[in-house]
Amino acid sequence: MNTNTDPALMTYQPQFMYVDPHFYDVVKGDVEAWKDPGEMIAQPAASIVEQFLILENRLVDSGRFEEWLDLFTVDCLYWVPTVTADVDPTTQLCTAFDDRRRLEDRIVRLRTGTAYSQVPPSRTCRTISNLEIWESETPGEIRVRCAVVIHEWRVGEMRVIPGWYGYVLRKSSGPGAELSKRSELRVVRKQVDLVQADVPLRNMTFVI
Repeated sequence: MNTNTDPALMTYQPQFMYVDPHFYDVVKGDVEAWKDPGEMIAQPAASIVEQFLILENRLVDSGRFEEWLDLFTVDCLYWVPTVTADVDPTTQLCTAFDDRRRLEDRIVRLRTGTAYSQVPPSRTCRTISNLEIWESETPGEIRVRCAVVIHEWRVGEMRVIPGWYGYVLRKSSGPGAELSKRSELRVVRKQVDLVQADVPLRNMTFVI
């Protein structure tokens, strides 16, 4: 804890400074979990999860970033690795490794209208498919792995960016409760693994 009371030396200490060694251990656990999905959850819960993810992606494509961020928990992570195998955020650079504060900063920057790498802004359309949905080892949480294809149009050029998403979702209704509507879900962690993650990707300043 920062106990220095000198205003000139004090640093910004938001309530969600939660990225610590234990947090990295949890994230590395995710990497292993995506390799071996558990028993798929049954209907209607699976359809509710799918509806939630469709909404999450649609909000990004529509540029409704504040509403998109509202779908994330206060202890969230948005992670885009730069490798395609043996992923480890403690030893490798990342395209993004954003906690809640960093995501808020990213949105504020995009809203200024002066983020030159997004002037004009990217127009995107993403399609998710091949959803695998199972109960997490953590009570009250759900894991989802799905394929994604992102089409980005900017300054006269169309790019196609394929990959997969790994989501950890938390049920606000708590462990053991039946999932009844998509508003009960929030994103705890979102991992974005791109097929071409290990090659130069040029301007990747839009929300992937």
